[in-house]
Amino acid sequence: MRLRPYKPCDAEKIVSWCRDEHTFLMWGGDRFGSFPISAGTMNRKYLEENGDCADDDFYPMTALEGDEPVGHFIIRRPGPDSRVLRFGWVIVDDSRRGQGLGRRMLLLGLKFAFEVMKAEKVTIGVYEDNTRAYSCYLSAGFRRTEDTRDHIETVSGEEWNTVELEIDEKDWSDSGKPRPSHIIAVAGTVLNEDGDILMVRDDRRGWTFPGGQVEEGENVIDALKREIMEETGVDISVGEVFCISSNTCRYPGYNGVKEVPTKIMLDFICRTAGGTPRPSGENSESAFIPREKVSRLLTSPAMARRYRTYTEYDGRPAYLEYVTWPDFNLKLKRNI
Repeated sequence: MRLRPYKPCDAEKIVSWCRDEHTFLMWGGDRFGSFPISAGTMNRKYLEENGDCADDDFYPMTALEGDEPVGHFIIRRPGPDSRVLRFGWVIVDDSRRGQGLGRRMLLLGLKFAFEVMKAEKVTIGVYEDNTRAYSCYLSAGFRRTEDTRDHIETVSGEEWNTVELEIDEKDWSDSGKPRPSHIIAVAGTVLNEDGDILMVRDDRRGWTFPGGQVEEGENVIDALKREIMEETGVDISVGEVFCISSNTCRYPGYNGVKEVPTKIMLDFICRTAGGTPRPSGENSESAFIPREKVSRLLTSPAMARRYRTYTEYDGRPAYLEYVTWPDFNLKLKRNI
């Protein structure tokens, strides 16, 4: 992914991501007028009205993969202090939603803001009900602080609470420094109406269950929903924890990671709430598998042992301690 300044030819693609009025309002409030929005309306707002900003205070950006726009946001100076910038009007290709595009785009934007524009602080606002955007902004490093104050905006005749977040240059710089290394991860045993279980397949691990790492500032429920949506396109409702596992060894990494630190994993029972399984950038296939076939597809001893705790679940979560390097070794198993 790369960023470049917005071009008028981007408008047609960007406005196509606002497929309904709710998305349109969550994106820009009613600052663009009424839904539906046209490319002409967007270009008029940007080129003739300068995004409602003073001269030289408005910097619309487009995120590209190859030559194709996949995301968009604006940078502006909200006040006389040139060291404070504000991001806004963040949107990504709705057909690619759940693939981490927003976080990657914002991280590139922060790099540009702090390294090129020499900002000392970047702020952003998010409507309280826009939970996916809120989680995305937290995963990019934005935080509530003592200086941030929520406020009410009137949108389409309704009062919407806007949550204010910010990140300063020191926090952004520190994000690249070594920190205590211990991973919290989540996974879901997701059942559909027929009792089939959602699984994903990748070249490294074979068939497994969807899930991943909890981002800083993210709670485990939101992390699980995000990871499963990113990996499979399936929306879920999260139920009870059936297994808590500690992998107490470090082991060689992959994809440029030299070493994977110790890890705690939480396995949840989940139900589908919408969506159809699809592949993603992280896996080549996702599908609902009949329960009687699941065990035969699992090639990871650790994943197989965790799945066994699901089949044995009686209302009390299991706790496992094991190591996976150089070989799998179950060190402790008990109910808690």
